Amino acid sequence: MRRALVLKLFAALLLTSAVASAVLLWRFSEKRVSREAVVEGLKLRVWRARWLVDHMDHGAQFQKPASMSPDMPAEGTERLTVEFVLSNMTAEPKRFMASELSLESEDGRVFEPEWSQWPELELLPGQMIHTLTFFDVPEQDQALLVRWSRQQRQHSLLITYTPGHHSEVEQKRQETPEQWPKTVMWLPAGDAARGKQAFMERFSCVSCHGVPGQAGTQTLGPDLNGIGKAAGQRANGDAAQYLYDSLLEPDKAIAPICVNGQPCATPSGMPPFGSLLSVEDMSDLLAYMMSL
Repeated sequence: MRRALVLKLFAALLLTSAVASAVLLWRFSEKRVSREAVVEGLKLRVWRARWLVDHMDHGAQFQKPASMSPDMPAEGTERLTVEFVLSNMTAEPKRFMASELSLESEDGRVFEPEWSQWPELELLPGQMIHTLTFFDVPEQDQALLVRWSRQQRQHSLLITYTPGHHSEVEQKRQETPEQWPKTVMWLPAGDAARGKQAFMERFSCVSCHGVPGQAGTQTLGPDLNGIGKAAGQRANGDAAQYLYDSLLEPDKAIAPICVNGQPCATPSGMPPFGSLLSVEDMSDLLAYMMSL
């Protein structure tokens, strides 16, 4: 009788241990991270993820007007931009919503997308689209997990940490700059209409350069009306390359005239946009400027 009781207790311990191990294994597999996932023929792949540096903060070198960065996150908040490639691998249309994405911290807090290039879209059979979404989260030292939830399934796509201090991120960015192609010919074709929207609104280029062709609207930078032709004259006909280099390295080629006919400041008050733009953003902005 006593032996039977011991055997029952031992069996119960084994069962408890097995259940605990199964729970741990399930939690581990749930958190397993892969940069791409496929749900019902729709594939989502993380192409790049970057913490945003305050690209207008030049310290003592250049004091920025508040109008130059109206959409920067509030102090104490960090912005993660995640770029995705979506592919429809089926023979029928597939809908995707940015709300399927979220950022989850270790303590269980969930952050919804703050902004998405495509809040909702339909991919045709075989279509592939590059898109981006950003999240604003408070500074913290916990790990953050990018999740994709679709059809009651969850996939973990990326683990990251908030950088904590912009100055540290900026130093890291200078040590390991973005790997942009040297020649503009490697970029995909841009869309001038999207580029205009980015220029006027999303990246607020208009706050410094003004509305192209409307004299007196710029505050710091040169009026960019006709910049496609002017850039070609400055760069032996290679206007697109000149503009591309200027966005990546503003000090490389400073325009001769800025506001009120005065020479542009040296070093340039314009920040390097390589850490902020996606490949698609860069292509669209170039297409728009070349059309001016």
